[in-house]
Parts: sequence; structure tokens; C-alpha cells
Amino acid sequence: MARLHPAPIPKARLGDPQALRKQVQQLQLELKEARAELKRYKTALPSDPSDPRNVGDGVQITVSIQHLFAVVELETGLSRADLTGGSRDYRVCKARWILTWLARRYTRLSLREIGEYLDRDRTTIRHGIALVERVIRACKIKPRADGPSAWAYALWSQGIWGAPHGPLKKMT
Repeated sequence: MARLHPAPIPKARLGDPQALRKQVQQLQLELKEARAELKRYKTALPSDPSDPRNVGDGVQITVSIQHLFAVVELETGLSRADLTGGSRDYRVCKARWILTWLARRYTRLSLREIGEYLDRDRTTIRHGIALVERVIRACKIKPRADGPSAWAYALWSQGIWGAPHGPLKKMT
């Protein structure tokens, strides 16, 4: 592993070619180590920059679905049984939609896998995600920080959700 703060190299005198060569060799070695470290770092980065889990500077957030359940439960005051149950109460549906959007954004789960956690069909999950994305666009929601908790709070408190079948009218 490359040293973050290399030991200072004593400055060579201009008239001493052997000391200058030694200093150049030391710098070349450190440069080689730094390039190798950079290469390892770049290969660890996600390959798709358009992936919504990328939060900038090549950093990607991935959390567990259980964590997202806890975030939504805390924000909405609903239980996991409410979120996975069959209730069509508007508050429960809204919380479920937020959970599906967060799960799609912050996990690597497919629509089918998200649906299995919520006892819903993949098309229902896709519908919930589309509703949340329309609310985000219509209300121009942007939380202060990027993360599941910040998004859950912003969506739960700021979104103008409109009628039970979607926010406002369909965006054109």
C-alpha cells in the first residue's frame, strides 16, 4: 500500500549527481506506488456513472432492505406489518411507495425481489416508484443530504401527493 505521507527526502545538492539520481529513483518509486493505488481505487468504483446509487466522487451507497424498512417506519410511524399488509389506507400506501422508491435507489434488488419483501407484484412496485418520481419532479424535492433518511423525510413531509392515484396530474 502506498504511503499517504512519504518520508521527506533530503534535498540533493545541485553539484551532486549521484544524490540527484537517488532522489529521482525514490520519487519514481513513489509515483509508481501511487499509480498502482489509484488503479486499485478505480477498479473498485462502480462501472455505471448513471447508476442512481452513485452519490458523487465515485462513492456508491447500498443499504439493506431491513434498514430501509426501519427508516420508513421511523419517519411515518407505521409498523412493518402495516407496510407489508393489505391496507389501502392512503397513509400506508404513501409510505409503501416511498419504501419501494428507496429500495430501488439504494439496494441492488430487482422489482420482483422488492415485491417479495412487501408481498406485492413487481408491477405494483414499478407503479409506486413511478408515483414517487412524479412527486419528486412536480414538487422539485431535494433533501439537504443524500441518503435514505433524508429522502424519506423529504418525501413524507414535503410532497404534494394529490389524489390517491398519483400526485397532481401526469407530468408532460
